[in-house]
Amino acid sequence: MHRCEMTGSALLLLLVATCAMAQQAVTLGKCEGEDYPSFKSVTVYPCESDPCVIKRDERYNVTFSVEATSDANTIHVTTAKQYESENTHINMVNSVSCIFLDVPCNVTKGEVFQGSVKLMLSQMFSPGELTYRLQVSDGPNVFACGQTKLTIE
Repeated sequence: MHRCEMTGSALLLLLVATCAMAQQAVTLGKCEGEDYPSFKSVTVYPCESDPCVIKRDERYNVTFSVEATSDANTIHVTTAKQYESENTHINMVNSVSCIFLDVPCNVTKGEVFQGSVKLMLSQMFSPGELTYRLQVSDGPNVFACGQTKLTIE
């Protein structure tokens, strides 16, 4: 192997290792007050710890894997962000159809599928702790729901 090929291979390996380290499998607990199925997996990129430390005005990609509990032709992803401090209470809920997301629209019962959503916090969030909730459904049937705490920097 030539010296240039070895250097290129080493750089590629370093790049792959760096990217793998910057995404973190995140543990989601059960959604409060509900007994919905859990996610197969959830990762946040970039993130290096669990719970993730989130910087305001930066984009994060939340990728999930979930099992369909029924046949569906329209998938909805709902995210909720809850934040409280001495002076502030923020409760943001966003529900988006598969047409606008990286999520399949047609799934069959028992199928494990993946999807992703973007997470970004504006400057209105002060440093502290945030509850992040993720739910995937076809409307009436919830396929998975989970929530976790994120640290805001």
